[in-house]
Amino acid sequence: MFLILLFISIVIFQPTENYCIPFYKDSDIVYKKEDGSGGLVNEKVYLLLEKENGKKRFMIKGKMFLFDPMKHESGIVNDKKCLCKRDLTLDDLENHIDFIQSKYPFGNSKAEDLPKLILLTFKDGKPLEFYEVNWQYYNE
Repeated sequence: MFLILLFISIVIFQPTENYCIPFYKDSDIVYKKEDGSGGLVNEKVYLLLEKENGKKRFMIKGKMFLFDPMKHESGIVNDKKCLCKRDLTLDDLENHIDFIQSKYPFGNSKAEDLPKLILLTFKDGKPLEFYEVNWQYYNE
């Protein structure tokens, strides 16, 4: 009985794992996006918009992720395995955002029941920096 309770408490109270989102700074990969009038245009999959006070907006295939240095952690990547347990592909990321949006329709600043999103910037195939980010509801 004791072992069962111990196992349950470990599973229930285990911290939520982090999800890693790769972000390729210099990528020229594009996707087709609706232009508002029924047509399609090419849009870069990875866009970085830097704002004042060190804030950054990362756009990944039309999804917005915010980094605020006053609220989030950032740094140099030494060992990606220490940061994240799971890498999200673009499809995984879209599915995860769909899940978040179904649970929190207009975004959520910091849900305790969701994994932390860690964005890894890559250049020439090597990870450079990490940014803790929050998905932000965004509608063009």
